[in-house]
Amino acid sequence: MPEAALTATRPNHGMRSNTGSHISVSDRMSRFEQELKWFALLLGIASTVALVNNWHPWPLFIGLPFCLLWVYFGWLHTERQLKYINIVFSALYIYGIAKYLLEP
Repeated sequence: MPEAALTATRPNHGMRSNTGSHISVSDRMSRFEQELKWFALLLGIASTVALVNNWHPWPLFIGLPFCLLWVYFGWLHTERQLKYINIVFSALYIYGIAKYLLEP
């Protein structure tokens, strides 16, 4: 297949590799996947410690990025169940944060 046809089928995110081909957003982000998983683990531990010690609302604010990272990992590896479970939990965290912020 000619290069022009290949380029037309790839999304253009404004980035090019050293070979001149386009690099997708998921390719750029996946380079940091292992570091992000370690960060997600730290967020999960911190959220659990905050919950056990009744440090409300910190478990909500720490747990939301934890879930959003796992939504990303589910999207990156096309794991639908992981993605949708964490979307549901993210929505619940957002509800809890909104409720906390709107309380008088």
